[in-house]
Amino acid sequence: KDNKLTLMTTDSANYVSVTADNIACGDFSTVVPLDLFSKLIRKITTENIKITVKESHIDVKGDGVYSVPIEMDSGSPVKFKGYEWNYNTEGRVIPLSVIKDILRVNKAAVAKSIETPCLRGYYIGDKVVTTDAEVICINDIPVFKDTAYLFSPEMLELLSLSNQENITVYYNNGYILCDAGDMVVYGPELDGKEDYPIDDILGYLDVAFPSKCTLPKLQLQNVIDRLSLFIEKYDKNGAYFTFFSNGLRITSKRMSSIEIVGYGTSENFAPFACCV
Repeated sequence: KDNKLTLMTTDSANYVSVTADNIACGDFSTVVPLDLFSKLIRKITTENIKITVKESHIDVKGDGVYSVPIEMDSGSPVKFKGYEWNYNTEGRVIPLSVIKDILRVNKAAVAKSIETPCLRGYYIGDKVVTTDAEVICINDIPVFKDTAYLFSPEMLELLSLSNQENITVYYNNGYILCDAGDMVVYGPELDGKEDYPIDDILGYLDVAFPSKCTLPKLQLQNVIDRLSLFIEKYDKNGAYFTFFSNGLRITSKRMSSIEIVGYGTSENFAPFACCV
């Protein structure tokens, strides 16, 4: 429309639209199967692609001419129902680098099951918090200083696809719209923010841990990588950590693998053992 091409798709909850300006075309709107259309476009090698809309299909002209069916409902073309948004609300800019950092750091502690639905989300406020009810990740990034939103994992993954560094985030009546200029992601805030155990989680920041040590990251990773060969399904997928005065002993349940990692530093040593 108006020499602007917009591609939009939805998973029935989140919407993604990507826009390109200065396209030579008349106005039209049509719905095509995404899987076929996207795979075809990826494989076409010509610089330009011409799309012609017919009654029941579109012709895609590139290396050759290809007919892609239009989605039909009871013999009529499907009408795509998009979203509506009023930009009267104030937006907040989040750098793309922050979105990617949140995914890199917090993703490992997001719940995969829907037993407690709110734990599938990213609690983003003056800190970014995720938990699967066993592991907690508190990422000290002040994204929203005076409020907090519960982002679905799908929305954050979609935002990470942006090519623009600055993403403006808007909120209105339970819905979030993220505008990156040439790409928009829209969808509902994840349900259950009021049930998210944020106060209990942040309480861990005030817990005193009198003993601490540092361990060489690469050596620790290599030990766990070797140990994983000996962890059996009845071991709770765990490694047994025993802290001695001279280092950390890491074993499997059946003691099939035993390695010791020396401390970089150790303060107020106290013996301790646990399954991790």
